Order: sequence, then structure tokens, then C-alpha cells
Amino acid sequence: MMVAKLIARCAIAAGLMAGSCQACNLQGNMQKCMATLMAGVNAGNACSKFDEYVSCLVKGCPASMRSQGEKMSKAMKQTNALFSNCGASKGDSGDKSKGDSVDKSSCDIAAIGKKSAECAQSMGKASAGGMCSAFANFECCYKDAFSSCDLSLQKTIAEAIRKQKQTLASQLASCGVSPMCSTETEEALSVSITMDPARFVLEDYIAAVKKVLGSTQVTAVVKYFKILVKYLVPEGATSDEIKEVLKNANNVTDGELEVSIATRRLGMGRRLMSPRRLAGTEAVATFKIAEKSRAVQVKASAGMKPKAGAVIDVAQPPVTTIEVETKVRTSQQRVGDLTEAIKNAGGEIGATIQAAKGTSGTSEAGPGTSGSVGASLQAVGLVTMLSIIYAAM
Repeated sequence: MMVAKLIARCAIAAGLMAGSCQACNLQGNMQKCMATLMAGVNAGNACSKFDEYVSCLVKGCPASMRSQGEKMSKAMKQTNALFSNCGASKGDSGDKSKGDSVDKSSCDIAAIGKKSAECAQSMGKASAGGMCSAFANFECCYKDAFSSCDLSLQKTIAEAIRKQKQTLASQLASCGVSPMCSTETEEALSVSITMDPARFVLEDYIAAVKKVLGSTQVTAVVKYFKILVKYLVPEGATSDEIKEVLKNANNVTDGELEVSIATRRLGMGRRLMSPRRLAGTEAVATFKIAEKSRAVQVKASAGMKPKAGAVIDVAQPPVTTIEVETKVRTSQQRVGDLTEAIKNAGGEIGATIQAAKGTSGTSEAGPGTSGSVGASLQAVGLVTMLSIIYAAM
């Protein structure tokens, strides 16, 4: 059992450092060399076997990649006491600060390696209550442990949990939404997404928010597609008159369109669309369309001058924002900068995002239940920890 835990911890630590080592496949080497390292290892031969492992790890790799192998071996030494004094180079023997710094930190590789065994054990104990409660226990074990760490590590943990859920999808199908962990909160946001409505995919937006915020639970509902267009209209025209023209031209209902008339005269220098020398008053039309397909149609038609009616021309082409009610489950530490951080999701979907906090509506639906999974879950507990960290890198 101790050897199994040791293998898991070593592999986790090494896996964390191997994400960028593709040229000579250090991660592939690590998996092959690990078996040799752990075969018959004990306190008497640990260091000699560790040296063999390091050589095996970087075999076939160019010099430029060997530093990555050194990082992997260093992480293993930090995580496992059996190898902590192995491979000491000149100058390392008298440096006591490295080990101390690992003990004081809760957000480094060593801490993740140590926590993996604890979470695996906790998940195994919870298996009597079924897969749902066991996985919920595992998820909160990891989230709570690293809730105070920087966003980068929280995102790594969240992405790993998401991928692990995908791996166990068939076993977690009846579980529903996981309960919130003790260090989490759910925030409601009113989000405006500026982009072409034809390119908007709600699922892509949700995935982007999860990625940039390091959240495993995000829900979103489209309120409507808001299409804003400015028109040049004759002086003295009323909003009701213009609204009727635009309703007929774009096949929308009274409730889907708002029109306001500017109080000042729009001169020729304000024209954006028309090549002709025209003057008049600006009318601002706001279309609010619930369905994406209709929003695409309305945007296209609203950008053209109506064939009939008082509208003189289009002064500014349509700009579409998708208004989305979004609920994000995140660590309590993230709440303060959530509206700023979510803007980064725009880069993932080719949009510009603005957000404001809305009314919080916390949902804490508990996990479902499933049949007993005790023996099988106990067997894959530590393997789960290994795969989750691999998946994140």
C-alpha cells in the first residue's frame, strides 16, 4: 500500500512538471522509468535507484530539455521522503531552506502531492455512500485545500476535476449538481457579450467562463439579443412613427422594439453610412430578440434603409450584444474581482464582455445516489488522483 501511494505521489509530481516536455517525450519516459524505480525500492537502495531513474528519464533528450527532467526529479524529492537526500549536488547539502519552504507552502507541487493521498483516502472512505457522495467528497477535498492559492493553480485543479468528471461520466450520470464546498460561493452576474449573433454559442461561452475563472460549475441563460441601430430621420418625426416603420420593415413585435428620438439635430458631419449629403435627427432603435436565428435575421434587415416610411438612412450600423444571466460557483477569494476576471472569457470566444453583479440566487442541490461502489472505488482512488493531475497539464 505504501509503495502504491509512493508511486502515485511520484507520478503526480513528475506529471505536473511534464506539461511542456513534448520534444523528447519526458512524460512518456517517466511512465516507463517509474516501474524500474519502484521495483524493490527501500531505504538502502533508494538513492542509487533514483539516480538510475533520472538517467532513464532524460535518455534521448537534447541538452535543452534536460532542465525539465531536473525539475521533475526535484519535485519528486520534495514530495517523497525516501528520495529527499538523493542526488544532492555540491551546494545543496548545506541548504536547509528548500525543505523548509516546501513545508511552509500550501500551494506548491509538494503540497499537491501530499494532498492527493489524503483526498484519495477520503474518497475511499466515502465510497460506502455511493459514487456521487464519494466524488463530491473528493472534489471539495481538493478545492478547499487550494482555495487560497493563486488563480493559475485553482484553474489547474478545476480543469482537472472537469476532465475527471468526463472520464467518470457513466458512473456520475445520476449525481446531478455537486453541493458547494465550504470555501465556495455562487455569484450571479449580468453579462453583456458584444459579438456577431450568428457566431454565438452558449456552450462555448460557458466553457470559456469555466476556463478563465477556474470554476467547475457555471450556468447561463440568454435573456435576449440586443441589437442597437441608429437611423437618420426627418426633424419633427416622432418615436411612434419611426417605430411603426421599423416594426414593419424588420417583422418584429411592439414588445421587441424601442425607439428614442435625439433632442439635437444630426448634421452632415455625424453621418456614418450615407454617401449623400443629408441632415436630420437621430433615432436610436433597440431590438430585443429572444431567439438567435431571428436575431441574425433582424440584424441583417435592420442594417438597411427601410423601403417605405420616414426613415432617411442608416446613421450607424447594427451592434449586437447578447445579454446573459450567468451564475458562477467560485472560491470566496475570487468574488472581489469576478466582474473583471470574466472579461477574459471574451478572448476565448472572439467577443468583448462586460459584467455587473446581479442578484445572487444560490443553488445547493445535493448529489444524487447510486449503488455501492466500495471495492472498485477503493481500487481506483489513488489512480484517480494521478489521472486528474495529468489531465490538467
